[in-house]
Amino acid sequence: MDADAEEHMDHEQWMGHITDLQAAHSSHVAGMVYGRGIQEQAGTMAHRREMFRVWGPSPPSTLGKRKQAPWADEAEISRMERRHQLATMDLKAAAQRMTGQPMMWFRGVQDPAIRAIQQGESPVVAVMPTGGGKSMLLMVPAFATPGGTTVVVLVPLVALRADMTRRCQELGISCVLWESRRPLDAASIVLVTPESAVSPDFQTFLNWLRWMRRLDHIMINECHVVLNDQRDFRP
Repeated sequence: MDADAEEHMDHEQWMGHITDLQAAHSSHVAGMVYGRGIQEQAGTMAHRREMFRVWGPSPPSTLGKRKQAPWADEAEISRMERRHQLATMDLKAAAQRMTGQPMMWFRGVQDPAIRAIQQGESPVVAVMPTGGGKSMLLMVPAFATPGGTTVVVLVPLVALRADMTRRCQELGISCVLWESRRPLDAASIVLVTPESAVSPDFQTFLNWLRWMRRLDHIMINECHVVLNDQRDFRP
């Protein structure tokens, strides 16, 4: 089936088309063979089955734009729910649950920085000393609103990779290191080097996250390391 035909599908037809593609046969074969019993008219059972799959009416398509597939509506709803949840929740209580420390609280720059992240401000620049709790700014939102992905660009990779991965695992947050030879499905936190972050493979991965409505945040850790006069160092 060509793109023009897909563009004019209604909600029921989309669901049937996706099911047929997953079954590796055409909609015509589905309706004539697999979608009905021997004594049934062509298309009868297929149509009834689609009626049970309907989740609700599709929003009207905008003139000049391709009609969204049903799964895209669900993904967008999930993204909006994560944003609303992050904006309205008590992040201090979330941090206490995450760490298991009932007396934990955001201190110093942590407090205005986490509030800015919570309110969706961008960019947010947090200047904090070593041991000041920068990692909490990315771990708490990832823990509090599962289902999305935070990309973390690690400038001094070797020094932080093992520590970040270990801490995330202890807190129950899925954290993985980007490897171009082994593309990722998704994770709550994806660690990447500056070199890989600008590579075509990783840009494709970012576009996939955006398409799936999963990309929630991009954070750069220890970005001051690259602020020097060596133009040939990580251009």
